[in-house]
Amino acid sequence: MKIGQFLACVLLGSTLFACGGLGDPGTSYAVLPRTATASPGQNVKLTVIVANADVVSFDYSVEGGDANGTVTPVFNDHARAIYTAPQTPGTYVVHASFTQFGGQVYSGTSTITVQ
Repeated sequence: MKIGQFLACVLLGSTLFACGGLGDPGTSYAVLPRTATASPGQNVKLTVIVANADVVSFDYSVEGGDANGTVTPVFNDHARAIYTAPQTPGTYVVHASFTQFGGQVYSGTSTITVQ
């Protein structure tokens, strides 16, 4: 790991999803929040933070489909999205990914507990 990558790891702390070593040297990213708690029907703001990469696109999905909540990218800022929790309590996983210029794809998850 290069020093620049190490510093990105330290700055992002315990919320870091991954740091460097995947594709282009120096690419660091995090999917935030890593975990969250929501009430049924409540919105949770998601953010993908990317350092040292030219991002072409972002993509979001909810494991198990729309019955487990929906996720919608924020207009004009696709590094951010809104997850809307389902009415049924449980634990749900949101997948977030981005494609770097050149085709390298990075991904992470956010786990939402609905209670």
